Amino acid sequence: MKTYPKNEVYGNLYQSSLFYALVHMLFNGTSELSLLIFRLPVFYKQRGNLFYRTWSWTLSTWILQIPYSIVEAVVWTCVVYYTIGFAPAVGRFFRYMLLLFWVHQMALSLFRVMAALGRDMIIANTISSGALMILFLLGGFVVPKDMIKPWWAWGYWLSPLNYGQRAISVNEFTATRWTKPSTLGTDTVGHNILKSFSLPIEDYWYWISLGVLALYTLFFNIVTTLALTYLNRKFRAISSSYYDFNQCKFF
Repeated sequence: MKTYPKNEVYGNLYQSSLFYALVHMLFNGTSELSLLIFRLPVFYKQRGNLFYRTWSWTLSTWILQIPYSIVEAVVWTCVVYYTIGFAPAVGRFFRYMLLLFWVHQMALSLFRVMAALGRDMIIANTISSGALMILFLLGGFVVPKDMIKPWWAWGYWLSPLNYGQRAISVNEFTATRWTKPSTLGTDTVGHNILKSFSLPIEDYWYWISLGVLALYTLFFNIVTTLALTYLNRKFRAISSSYYDFNQCKFF
């Protein structure tokens, strides 16, 4: 792709590649769904025996997932970034990597809260499937903002994927190589591509979106803590191949 002309037509290919990176990080977070439900019986047993408080378990789980997110972001960026031919500036390379880290953290926290609310594999999978559909539809790529019905505008602004899409697109299309005048108007090529997807053209949106993703990560972890503290327990999702319920005491 790096040999392609830098115009609006081929810019859509770059935009598709950027969105695919977000999708990859988002789907990587689905592993947290089954992992948390699998650990719930042990968690409730140990919490019932006053081994720890819920917030300490949630906090430690969050911290232990940080190296996982770092590895995912670093490996994906190193393999994909210059291979595809994104903006070659070193600063934009590391900004791309930092964004993927926070998208991955947000995804892990999102599926963690779904597991904590569902506490059952069937229920949690149902919730996550619906949430993923809404995230994709209102994420700003499949359906641009200007094509979303007015009564769904609130969903667009609440979608975490929207802010990931804004940050990763602004990081690429405000680079120097996209600032040449466009043959399709008086604006630059990069700005035309961003406007075609109803995305902002100001570079500061990268940092705003990064902050929103960090706040979503914090919010989802707080909701997970509250859900594990106050909701009733369910154990139907744990197969007998993992636990022998006749030998485990959960109360």
